[in-house]
Amino acid sequence: MKITAFETIPLKIPFSVGGPAGSRSAGWNTLEMVVLRLETDNGLVGWGDAFSYHCSTSVQAALDTMVKPLVMGR
Repeated sequence: MKITAFETIPLKIPFSVGGPAGSRSAGWNTLEMVVLRLETDNGLVGWGDAFSYHCSTSVQAALDTMVKPLVMGR
């Protein structure tokens, strides 16, 4: 079994009530995460997620540039 597909999907889920986000003075109004979809050569599909506070672009870039090359074809 080998990984044949690796897809990252950024999500920003809006909501209306939130608490303070760490050192930020404003409350949260979105939940940011990156969803990962893997597929194998025998048709299995796996899903995962990475919670990213307010840096989903960086998390997605790390997955795409650092993790993907390590796992594709393995």
